[in-house]
Amino acid sequence: MNGFFLGTANALAPMYITFLTNIVNIAADYALIFGHWGVPAMGVEGAAWAAVAANGVGVTTGGLILLVKYRSYLQGEIGRIFALEPLRHLLQTNSYLFGRTLCLLFAQFSMLGLIARGGCPFSRSCRPMANLGLS
Repeated sequence: MNGFFLGTANALAPMYITFLTNIVNIAADYALIFGHWGVPAMGVEGAAWAAVAANGVGVTTGGLILLVKYRSYLQGEIGRIFALEPLRHLLQTNSYLFGRTLCLLFAQFSMLGLIARGGCPFSRSCRPMANLGLS
């Protein structure tokens, strides 16, 4: 959504969204981690829930800005959404990039699976802090 706003030369909307998201995250972290304002202390799990809540507020804020300020962009013909010719052009233009990204992701997840099956997280060679004697 921020890419849409920046593409329409609106740098203020992403700034407002980020500011509001961070304020909500800080307040929710304070409440959920330490148990203030009548909320039970949840520790690390509270930090995760605070991040989820803050991102939800950010997406909602962005959606509201999109609906209010860019209503004319959204009132186009519904048939244009399902037109096959622009989709075909997009796929032809980005097919090599899509293939490259797919190969890179395959390699990344293959290596992750190989390391996970090899028990690497429990060996000293995969933990740099343990190798330095810091753990």
